Amino acid sequence: MECELCGRKTDKLYTVRIEGAVLRVCERCAGLGEPVKERKRRIVREEKWEEVVEGYGRRIREARVQRGLNLKDLASRIGVKESFLKKVEHEEAPLPIDVAKRLERLLGIVLVEEVEEERVSTEIKRGRVTLGDVIRVKG
Repeated sequence: MECELCGRKTDKLYTVRIEGAVLRVCERCAGLGEPVKERKRRIVREEKWEEVVEGYGRRIREARVQRGLNLKDLASRIGVKESFLKKVEHEEAPLPIDVAKRLERLLGIVLVEEVEEERVSTEIKRGRVTLGDVIRVKG
């Protein structure tokens, strides 16, 4: 187990409140806060996110060409500008999930995959995910 404050590996963790935050910490860090009575921990369902697959531009371009569509026709069918779709195919612009799903339905390809919380946590620990990758913006 790992201390949530200092990161030290330990066999026993203590639950304490430090400046309003309840943390599970090692014996050394436990002295920095006030003890909190332990309650049973409940299991929270695993959260899932959707993410656009790698190489989405190539997949879109190949499926479009295979179906005999030009950029202008495809763009008008999914309700985006031709210039935007061109940038997406070259992966110079990010592909929003809603547009990806429209493309999936029209072209019959897979562009969106579910990402489980565990994988996101692992990627964060490895420094591969930024806050901007996981934040959800209301809109």
